[in-house]
Amino acid sequence: MGQGLLVSTISDSQQVAFQIATLVSMLPTMILSGFMFPIKSMPLFLQILSNITPAKFYLIIMRGIVLKGVGIEAFWDQILYLGIFVTVVVAISIIRFRNHSV
Repeated sequence: MGQGLLVSTISDSQQVAFQIATLVSMLPTMILSGFMFPIKSMPLFLQILSNITPAKFYLIIMRGIVLKGVGIEAFWDQILYLGIFVTVVVAISIIRFRNHSV
């Protein structure tokens, strides 16, 4: 939701919003999360960029739950990162929305 709010404050039309949303959500999710390609085999720049992508941490949590059957104590740091990411993105979205509507 935070990313959607941020994209809507950046774009001027629905078509531009759709393209930006695809660029910032679908591409990093599929390519940089480690779902399709191992992160260790990526160039260093993409490895660093993948550590910012929230889909990577979501994928770690889902693999832990589904494949290993672990509890929340095994991936509390991923949940913490996702919480920080959500807070930062929603805060930026709110600030941009308030400045945009004035």
